[in-house]
Amino acid sequence: MQHFIRNLTINFLLFFATIGSAEQMNCQNFGSIEFFTPSETSVLKECLANVEEQELTKIHSNGNTAIMNAVIADVNAVMLANLLSKYDEDSLIELFQHRNFKELSVVHMASVTQNAPSQLVTLKNFGADFNILRDKKEGYIYDRGVSALHYAISENAPSENILALLALGVDPLRQDKRGNQAINHALSHNADFEVLNILLTFTKKYYKNDRGNSALHFAVQKIDDVQKLNLVFNSIDDGYYDELTSADESILHLSAGSATSKDVFDVVLKNSTSFACKEDSKGARAIDYARLNPNINSSPQVLTLQNMCN
Repeated sequence: MQHFIRNLTINFLLFFATIGSAEQMNCQNFGSIEFFTPSETSVLKECLANVEEQELTKIHSNGNTAIMNAVIADVNAVMLANLLSKYDEDSLIELFQHRNFKELSVVHMASVTQNAPSQLVTLKNFGADFNILRDKKEGYIYDRGVSALHYAISENAPSENILALLALGVDPLRQDKRGNQAINHALSHNADFEVLNILLTFTKKYYKNDRGNSALHFAVQKIDDVQKLNLVFNSIDDGYYDELTSADESILHLSAGSATSKDVFDVVLKNSTSFACKEDSKGARAIDYARLNPNINSSPQVLTLQNMCN
């Protein structure tokens, strides 16, 4: 019996010694992605309570701050707030301006996580800059670059993330270094209906990019869904329908050359009949583009287009 009790005591002590070692190891690994991933949060809270300043401000081997790694690990808002509360105001400003080796800020990273809406609200409450840019390019009226909104769209983030970014202050008019607004990214990536609907609601002005292409130019070339295309035409003021590319191509020219079906082309044709006989910079009309497009060249819409200029 005594032998049994002694063995039980030894095993009991070894068990808790192992837990202590694990906790110590995790604390020594403070701020890494691995540190934030355990399902048991008690260790994390204890480490946060005793963390030293140099560990809080350390830049890790992946170029990330502890805040960035916490976001990547998809910590909940409570844990993220606990971490952020350990920094003074000046340190937070510096860390929110930090960009890692891929030029991403913590807001960019949070924009694509599963817990993005709650993480983004928490970051906003602690003063994060929601218009910090990746690939920043200076020398314009305002700086250009990839915002967190551009980034989230390019990474196919869900509509909840897109809505959170816009509601919390990301500027949908911000242009990347090639002059593309977020809506251009969404249209070129053929984003889903909900994402387009949200972006079109928040975007009040549409600028051409450096190649002379507007949101509508992207839409008529990239969207292959009638419902989405109707959404775009119903959302964008018809004053933008008349804009031409740098090669004097109208939205009708572009759709005639790229439409994937007669139904898609029909939507554009109904909204741009005034361009039926318009010539581009090389003297070509929309009918010339349509005749070369095997998806529509034998459709009733193309016959209608042809008769408009006879």
